[in-house]
Amino acid sequence: MGADVQDKDGRTVLIWAAINGHEAVVRLLLERGDVNANVQTKNGETALMWAAWGGHEAVVQWGGHEAVVQLLLERGDVSAERALMRAAQGGHEAVVRLLLESDVDANAQDTDGNTPLMRAAGSGHEAVVRLLLERGDVKANAQTKGGETALMRAAGGGHEAVVQLLLERGHVDANAHDTHGMTALMRAAEGGHEAVLGLLLGRGDVNANEQTKDGVTALMRAAWGGHDAVVRLLLERGDVDANAQVHDTHGTALMQAAEGGHEAVVRLLLQRCNTNANAQDKYDNTSLIWAAGSGHESVVRLLLEKGHVNANAQTKAGETALMRAAGRGHEAVVRLLLEGDDVDVNVQDKNGRTALMYATRYHIGTMRVLLADPRVDVDAKDIHGRTAQMRVTTKKALSEFLRACNNNGRTWVEHP
Repeated sequence: MGADVQDKDGRTVLIWAAINGHEAVVRLLLERGDVNANVQTKNGETALMWAAWGGHEAVVQWGGHEAVVQLLLERGDVSAERALMRAAQGGHEAVVRLLLESDVDANAQDTDGNTPLMRAAGSGHEAVVRLLLERGDVKANAQTKGGETALMRAAGGGHEAVVQLLLERGHVDANAHDTHGMTALMRAAEGGHEAVLGLLLGRGDVNANEQTKDGVTALMRAAWGGHDAVVRLLLERGDVDANAQVHDTHGTALMQAAEGGHEAVVRLLLQRCNTNANAQDKYDNTSLIWAAGSGHESVVRLLLEKGHVNANAQTKAGETALMRAAGRGHEAVVRLLLEGDDVDVNVQDKNGRTALMYATRYHIGTMRVLLADPRVDVDAKDIHGRTAQMRVTTKKALSEFLRACNNNGRTWVEHP
């Protein structure tokens, strides 16, 4: 049986020895003249790649630049670059050093455009990143096919020490963006990595208002994730635009925080004197409408108390915060909105529907709350001439509707 026989996954005896770091077995196999050190598994992995991935320095050292690496390079094998990629991602400093001493291309990119520096940076391996940067010829601004850089990877992973190392390289582009327009700052903000964000903002040349192709900013990313410490840090910069809008729904950072129910972030944004609490997105949703529709009572309260919001603002379809809350069954939010004297409880949407109609159609609980308010008009009709009672869809809901009317001294007309 030949030494290069492969199992169902394409692994040979040499590859298995390399995987497990058995130096003596690797030595014996390589001393045979018939062992092919370049055999690849079905996934294209060689013995050297597995040794590098496992951090088995002894296996690489014995073969290092004296045998295995030298042998592979002499035969024109390309797996040495891929081995470096694996060692860098695994954080195996000694193996990376051995491979670099063998004159392997430190800027080699895989099919997706990843480099050893990106792999190491994204995994937070400070020592490997330092080793790669010390070469001087490593391209710190190289980008993947998706436009990612080593700095973006490190920032997104919250690897503060690696970010510091990369930023110390004066020519690192801290404002580089990927194909979606995301920057290192946005990634740090999205992950809630306050320390990394502080390092990036400390550069001075970082654009904190950079927007993706969809209009998203670092502040929006932090707000959406509820990262109040990051939001605070961004807002401390006087030049951060708190009213920037995305090009679709969830227009501003405040809207995103409101829908997510992030009370601390909403409070921080409202403390910014120029934050527009009544801003509307592409479909005219407001922060209050988003919060009400998601059932976030504390955020709705905060907006009503601190934001000077228009409680009767309507979407392009004519929906109000009260309608959205009633239609989704958020009883506490409906009660809270009804406490306001300025709330128009009978306003109608584009189809003539009122908040009561939204409730009777879907939620008995909010229907009861609305029927208890004497301002609510039970006889209002939509554009098809239907009243709230006529929109009730089940016998149980109809029974509850009539009971609530009786309990609150309302008169009603029985419809066929």
